[in-house]
Amino acid sequence: MLVMNNGTKREPISYQTGCWKKGLTSLVLTAIALGATSYSQAATVSDEAGLRAAITSKDSAITIPAGATITLTQPLPAINYNTTISGAFDGSSVIDGAGTYPAFDVTLGANVTIQGLTI
Repeated sequence: MLVMNNGTKREPISYQTGCWKKGLTSLVLTAIALGATSYSQAATVSDEAGLRAAITSKDSAITIPAGATITLTQPLPAINYNTTISGAFDGSSVIDGAGTYPAFDVTLGANVTIQGLTI
């Protein structure tokens, strides 16, 4: 189940037409299965190339700073490992799929926490 942590209450969210419902500020995704691996690198990224590189190199913590808007021009690589992707929690860290691309592709077996982002 996917839930949005909205202050003190948790609300279900939906995945529609290839993209997450716009305007989410905090999201926790968990795909439960066997075999996910944890890595220990960390990265701060502010553009699509940096986010793509951090996912490809399997960074265990990816931070998108306040004021950064990452607009996708193609799908990001699948996330098949355990990681946390964090934003500024004030709505100013944005992943924009441009109405075409899903923000993240989390594969079965990965434990991924996505928090503090507007998607």
